Amino acid sequence: MAELCVADHRNDEAILMRSLSNKPPMIFASWIKQPDSSLLVAVEGDNILAVGSVPAQ
Repeated sequence: MAELCVADHRNDEAILMRSLSNKPPMIFASWIKQPDSSLLVAVEGDNILAVGSVPAQ
């Protein structure tokens, strides 16, 4: 979120921290550990371009 959502938080640490406050690592981990769901990451060189999650139905 720090890198990919700059348009949302405009590099304002307070806005970023509010956005991350309800997404502790264990919650994020639960999203990517869902059976039959997919976490997609678009990378170019060393840069992450996008991240998306497709939940299981």
